[in-house]
Amino acid sequence: MSDEPDWAEILETIYRRNIIWSYDTDIEDDHPVVSAVGMDANSVQENLALLSQTGLVGRIHVGRQADISRPEMGGLVGISENARRKGTHIGLTPRGFHVAHEREVMNQEKKEENRRIQSQNKINSAIGILTLGLLFINFADTWVSAALTSRTDNWPLTIWVALGSGAIIIVVITILLNRNNLLDSQSLIESFD
Repeated sequence: MSDEPDWAEILETIYRRNIIWSYDTDIEDDHPVVSAVGMDANSVQENLALLSQTGLVGRIHVGRQADISRPEMGGLVGISENARRKGTHIGLTPRGFHVAHEREVMNQEKKEENRRIQSQNKINSAIGILTLGLLFINFADTWVSAALTSRTDNWPLTIWVALGSGAIIIVVITILLNRNNLLDSQSLIESFD
């Protein structure tokens, strides 16, 4: 996610790792967000301040009693080691969770769409190769049949002329397929791997 702004990377990291920290924790090199994102403490502090101002990160209360107790959790809400403590902490607000979740869903959909496009490009390239192969076989068969049925004494030359004509036609079709991006050279290379 190097093309993402720092605040988005921090938000995503807090969301994915369910990071919360004590309200009175200074943002230094040993801060859980600083260690998780690998940025300097000042940059993280600036971006956390931005996230706080936009209401994506803020005070949350952890350790509330749940309506339904969870095994071995004593009824405490929270799934991380930090969340087992009670008190006011800093973490994703409900709005922050919603924004981070929506970004995650959009990223997953984007990855899936890219995968589908790559798959379709491979299929298109395979169809293009198959079409070229069938065209070549068809032209060769037609010209060889014509050459053999003609009553000429120079039939080997006729066959070579026929095959050469077929090859020229196939080269022209290949160029047209490439110009219309129906025969992507990168997809061709990947399809043979």
